[in-house]
Parts: sequence; structure tokens; C-alpha cells
Amino acid sequence: MITVKAYAGLSDYLTNKTGKYTAVFDNKNRNVSVSDILEYYEIPKKEAAIILINGRSCEPDSEVTDGDTLTLFSPVGGG
Repeated sequence: MITVKAYAGLSDYLTNKTGKYTAVFDNKNRNVSVSDILEYYEIPKKEAAIILINGRSCEPDSEVTDGDTLTLFSPVGGG
């Protein structure tokens, strides 16, 4: 299982939430990419501006393994 945390509006895409901003993705003990998970939840890649695996920055093609935590943030704006 992979814990998926999504913030700044991205949590609306999570379909099987275990908390306000958290869901569990069943990877069936196989490795998947960040892109696979984004596709599963129908999160547009451009909306996931900051991607972290276990607190470390990564790319959409990075591999996510059983027990990892994937954290997603949308673009942040302000003025």
C-alpha cells in the first residue's frame, strides 16, 4: 500500500480518502510510477507542481514502492 497525501485542492481528486487529505493506493505489491498514481486518481500532471516521495522531491516518472508516502501539492500563487 502507498499512502497518498494531496493538498491545495488536489485532495478533491482522491476517491478513497482515509482522512481529509489522505488516501491509500493499493499497488498490489508491485512498483508503480508517480504518473501511474496521478492517472489512477485523474489528477492532471500540470496540477501536481510539487511531488514528494517520503519527503524528497521527485519527478512524475519516479518509482513509488510499497510502504512509501507520496505527497502532492498544486501550484502555489500569491502576491
